[in-house]
Amino acid sequence: MAKKPDLLIKGNTKLGKNVATFSLPAGKEEGTCALTCKGCYAMNGTYRYPSVVNGLKSRYQSSLEDSFVDNIIMELQKKKHQSTEYIRIHAAGDFYSQEYIEKWNTIVEKFPDKIFYAYTKQNSFNYDNIKSKENFILIDSLQHGLNFGDKDYIDGLAEKTGAIVCPVNKETKDNIHCGVECILCMQKDAQENGVLFYKH
Repeated sequence: MAKKPDLLIKGNTKLGKNVATFSLPAGKEEGTCALTCKGCYAMNGTYRYPSVVNGLKSRYQSSLEDSFVDNIIMELQKKKHQSTEYIRIHAAGDFYSQEYIEKWNTIVEKFPDKIFYAYTKQNSFNYDNIKSKENFILIDSLQHGLNFGDKDYIDGLAEKTGAIVCPVNKETKDNIHCGVECILCMQKDAQENGVLFYKH
């Protein structure tokens, strides 16, 4: 019997090695997103590789199981995650049920020394409990309208709303890593004010 892949993955080209991610299949038709966004990065590129698709589907199935909370906790207690400071919930996918949100709430409570953060376009659930935790940041991607677009649109939205603008753009994308050079999304201000992204 093949070994199941780890639920958490450390780092990628944008995230620093002190960031772990948990992801699900993206897209409304997958049942994990409220909508399918045009040009969604999580439905293109490496996310279309069969091995990645299968891994995401496996993680989704794992998230449905009663053992999900214990499995994530066990992974975070492993030696390789001792240096993990930040956990990004959903580099792909989104919250898909109230029960699933409460599973993450239990995990967040277990690790007060780690910062958990997530972006969402799913506004039909109650996040009050998990958002009240000091070590959890939820960024509403639709708080000010779509938080992703060209420079003029994003600069105008930032001026109007006071939202944080991610410093990663075409010129800086190879030099700024989440959780290393930038931790704007890992702070409560991001939850309150929102975060905007340049298309790049």
